[in-house]
Amino acid sequence: MRNTNIILICLGFLLLTAPVSADGKEENGGGETMETVLAGKITDILSGEELAGVRVQLDGTDLITYTGFEGEFRFEGLKPGTYYLVTSMISYKNSRIKVETGKDVRKPSGIMIRLKPD
Repeated sequence: MRNTNIILICLGFLLLTAPVSADGKEENGGGETMETVLAGKITDILSGEELAGVRVQLDGTDLITYTGFEGEFRFEGLKPGTYYLVTSMISYKNSRIKVETGKDVRKPSGIMIRLKPD
């Protein structure tokens, strides 16, 4: 009887900790959830200089990042689909760009954004 209880507790624990997506499908199991990377670079439209510190947000979400020293940004773990990137930086005009992400997680989308001075 004691062994049966231990087995039932272990099975319950495994079921509670199994990764499940929002739609109830198991991840990394039978119904894999595909994830993709959205990455790019932001430069000044006039000089071509990379812009560091640009705020990049996925519109309609709370996902925000800032560009690095070479103007690069990156969002990981996104579902394939359509997103809108909103950029803002002091002395530059804000932009809103429509982006389609692919299903190939090994090949991040390489987006080039060129901002105009304000």
